[in-house]
Amino acid sequence: MPILTAAVRIAASFISRSSLPVSETPELIRQIHGVLVDLMESSLASAPAATRNLSETRLEPMVESIAVPSKAPPRQIVTQDAVICLICGQSCKVMRGHLSKTHEMTLAVYRRQFNLDREIPLVAPNYSEKRRQLAAQFRLARAAPSPVTEPVVAPEPVATPKRRRRSAT
Repeated sequence: MPILTAAVRIAASFISRSSLPVSETPELIRQIHGVLVDLMESSLASAPAATRNLSETRLEPMVESIAVPSKAPPRQIVTQDAVICLICGQSCKVMRGHLSKTHEMTLAVYRRQFNLDREIPLVAPNYSEKRRQLAAQFRLARAAPSPVTEPVVAPEPVATPKRRRRSAT
């Protein structure tokens, strides 16, 4: 795993469990990244020259270009194939599972925290359509209620004759 990816994951984990302001997120990632680089350099310095892999230590200056997910306008978090989590930036097809497993949060709390309308779907539209088609194919979808033109009257029950008991002779 590249160092920057590890730094971002560590920062995301920390941020999801704390109340760090969004403006301090890039600085937190820089600090974590610096610590990881120092750890890697110290381990490379102590390792034999034959086992060093310097291609892993090349770092891209991506810290400044990291987009903080919570600054995204709510309408941009939904694409046709995914919904982007405003907490960690992960893209998911269905947010309910991700929120409950990763952030221990319900959809209602998530919507309240980020002030999201009920109009904003938390399921990717293509995924929702695919599931709808599968339900229709296997006839699991609810049928639209048909308009009732005439009231349905149950037929009158027909009286069945009672059986006679045999007399003991």
